[in-house]
Amino acid sequence: TIYPTNAPHLCVGVAPYPSIYFVNRHSPNKAIFKSFTENTNLKKKRSKNISDGQSTNNKNLDSGMKLDLSSHPGFAIVPMFEIEFKPFLMWPSARKASIGLGPSKNTLLAKLSDKNHIVIVEGKYAGAVFSTRVSPVNGVPIYLCATTDDNVKQLVPIEFVANCDGTLSPLVAQNLALGFQSSATKYEK
Repeated sequence: TIYPTNAPHLCVGVAPYPSIYFVNRHSPNKAIFKSFTENTNLKKKRSKNISDGQSTNNKNLDSGMKLDLSSHPGFAIVPMFEIEFKPFLMWPSARKASIGLGPSKNTLLAKLSDKNHIVIVEGKYAGAVFSTRVSPVNGVPIYLCATTDDNVKQLVPIEFVANCDGTLSPLVAQNLALGFQSSATKYEK
């Protein structure tokens, strides 16, 4: 066990899944979402049909989509741990949960809201949004956040745009996309 000498009750640990970060939009570590690629196609079809006077079923657009990935087959955005939320120490009214790359069977169901926030729509995380504690820059981790206090301005949900390639970028930094930390490589002498 490795621990700090001034805090022997703590130890170094690892998360069960790779965490979600902002990465360069052209990085091989970017997340490409099946549902947002399909959703972009549905919106294009819906717009065309509306202009042609036809109606379409937009149930998939409003009720949420699984966060399955086409970039990582068999994987999706999932809760990192079985616990619901943990409080932020600096903001007691705010709660956070870690999310990462895990098996598709545990996928979260989300939608892109009218305010362009990624909102979880079912389960114990319903209503939580993708957020960070700082502005979107390369390497910043993403959390699920929920708060009951409008004064917690440090946890503003990120506004996203769904790109035509199935990636999701922050509106204010479209050169970035949701992605994952780099995989470690085997060290050889």
